[in-house]
This record gives sequence, structure tokens and C-alpha cells, in this order.
Amino acid sequence: MTPPPENATRPWPKALLGSLALLVLLGTAAFVTGASGPEAQRAWQIYLVNYLFWTGVAVAGVILVGIWHVTNSIWGKVFQGVALTGVGFFPLALVLFLPLTLAGATLFPWVHESPAHRAAWMNPGFVFTRNAVGLLVLLLLGAAVAYWRLRPVAGARWEQGGGPAPAYLRGWQGLEAEQARAQHWLSILSPTLFILFALAFSLLAFDLVQPLDEHFYSTLLGGYFFFSALYAGLAWLALLSVLFFRAGPARAALAPRHLHPIGKLMFGFCMFHGMLFFSQYLPIWYGNLPHEIEFVIVRSAQPPWPVLSVAFLFSTLLLPFVILLSRPVKTHPETLAGVAVLILAGMWLDRFLLIVPSLWHEHHLPFGWLEAVITAGFAALTLLSAWVFNRVFPVLHYDPAHLPTRHH
Repeated sequence: MTPPPENATRPWPKALLGSLALLVLLGTAAFVTGASGPEAQRAWQIYLVNYLFWTGVAVAGVILVGIWHVTNSIWGKVFQGVALTGVGFFPLALVLFLPLTLAGATLFPWVHESPAHRAAWMNPGFVFTRNAVGLLVLLLLGAAVAYWRLRPVAGARWEQGGGPAPAYLRGWQGLEAEQARAQHWLSILSPTLFILFALAFSLLAFDLVQPLDEHFYSTLLGGYFFFSALYAGLAWLALLSVLFFRAGPARAALAPRHLHPIGKLMFGFCMFHGMLFFSQYLPIWYGNLPHEIEFVIVRSAQPPWPVLSVAFLFSTLLLPFVILLSRPVKTHPETLAGVAVLILAGMWLDRFLLIVPSLWHEHHLPFGWLEAVITAGFAALTLLSAWVFNRVFPVLHYDPAHLPTRHH
């Protein structure tokens, strides 16, 4: 089978790229203006919401690639290039973590009010250092997984096309030897990446989210946090697959038999995410635990949060569960992308509800032009980083043997 050309994915219009760049600039300006003005708390809290959400989405793509390798998935290889576009956000994730160290008590009450019994653990320098180190190691390991997954396929294309070898193919030893090397390293790196992902994202949840409410304690929050990032990442993969493979020779990659597994996996993740949510919620509610129950009451009974909590449940659990019962929904690109958008919106609300009600004690919803522009800037930055990655490592870097054929 002849592989499609590397640029067979649908070109991104210049107008779209220009619009994304403009949104990034506007988001940056909105955050700087808000953080240095009277709306500093609103600017910082929405920054944290978006940082944790979009970093989780980016890392989840590499985790999925590792899962496909460990499970020897065939269908997943078709979309591995799209999943790896999240690596383009990795350098930004490290840079965007740095401003959080400047937020101080405006965002993190424990900076000046940490209880004596955990003062050493919640020392600001120690908190930010351990989380920065955890993120750095996780992202470097994720980049290594992406490198070894792409190197043999990129090298095979280079051998077919000739010309000077790219820098990332230095020391090329031939396709057969490189495939063996990649298999060896991926078998070591992928399971290690899973463990580090769970540890690093659990640490982010326990250090940057849970202490925002000094009375809330949940041993399940770490597991819930990293799995929900994976759930959002899977929805992002479904959406990006439609965006990248919408037209041209690559349209064949959206064959129903390859989309269907993504839909089924989204359905499974939907149910497991619901199980984790209620495993955390029910013991607090029925146990009437005096400290933790306030966390639930605020979000379920005190305005303006109940409406958002209901919207979160419908968009991440109830509606996806009902909609994804249908096989045609799971095999139709545009419909599946619509469900993915619904899940992404709900998972963003999840991060919003975990963070903002712990900080915002007014009775009106803290969401206006400031929050909308900063959120749009983060989303645009994530899309632009995926586009840049695709320019360097085209997303059609998968084995031609795994390409679906077009049926007439």
C-alpha cells in the first residue's frame, strides 16, 4: 500500500492561524492586565484552571500512545501522530508554570496561613520546587516516548525520500535495527511514564488544588485528578483527529472501523470517571464528614455553583453515556467530535469547580470577559502548539501497513 504524502492532512488556513495567534496575544494581555489590577484574584484563579486543564490534555496524548504500545493496539497506531501533537505544548507547560510561583496569597491562601502541623510540607519554595521537578521529569519522559515512537517511522520515510537526514535521525542504523531499539526503549519508558503521570498529577492535585480549601481532605482526589485528565485528553484526541484528517487523502483515516474504538473508549472512560466521582462524593455526603461536607455543600447548594455542578454532571457523565450508546454516533466523525466538545467543556468545568469556589466567596459567578479571553488564549495556544508540532513531525507518521483502505 502506498503511504499518503506527509502533508496530506488538511492545511490550516492562514486566517485560522492568524486568529489563534491573536487570541493568544489577547489572552496574555488580559491576564497581565487582570493580575496587576483590582481583578487579580479572578485572573489568577482562571489561569490556574486553564493551566491544569490544558497541561493535562497535552500530557494525556502521550499517555495514550504509551497505552497503545503496551497493549499492542493496532487501531491506535492510526491516531498516534495526532495524540503526540500534545508534545508541542510541553515546553509551554514548563514556562507557564513559572508565573504560578508569583501568585502568592492572591491564589494560594496557604502561602501565609498554612497550619503549623503542615508548615514544613507546604513551604512555598518546597511546594513549587517539587511540583516543577515532577513536571519536568514527566515531560522529559513523555518527550522520550514520543521520540522513540516517531523515530523509526520518520526514518523509514527519509530512506524512501532521500535527502539530508533530519537532526532527530542522527545515528540512524537502518529500519530493522531502529525498530528493535524503539521497541526496547518503549517497553521500558511507557510503563514508567504511566507511574510518573499518576504521581505528578496526584501531587499537583494535593498541592495546588486541595489546599485552596483548608477544610477539604480527600485521599481519592489524586487518582480522580489524573484520570479525569486522561478522559479529557481522549476527547481532545477525537476532536483533533477530525480537525487534522477532515479532507484530502487522509480522509480515509477516519474510516468507521478506526473511529469506533475511540468512541468505545470514551464511553468506558465516561463510566469510570462517573464511578470515581461518586466514590469521592458519596462517602463525604452520607458520612456527613464535618470538614469535607462543606466542600460539597458549597458546590451543590450555594449560588452560583449548583447550576455549574449540574452542567458538569450532564456534560461529562449523563449525556455522553446516553449518546455514546449509539454505534452510529461512535463511527461518524462530526458527531463524535461534537460529543468530544461536550466532554471537554464538562471537564473544564470540573477544574473550574474544583478551584474557584474554594477561593471566590461572592454570590455572583466570576466569569466575564476576563475569564473568557484568558481561556480562549490557552485553547488557542494549545492548538498552535499542535500545529507547530505537526509542521516538524507530520501527524501521518504512522506505519503504512496500518492505514485503512477506502471502501467504495
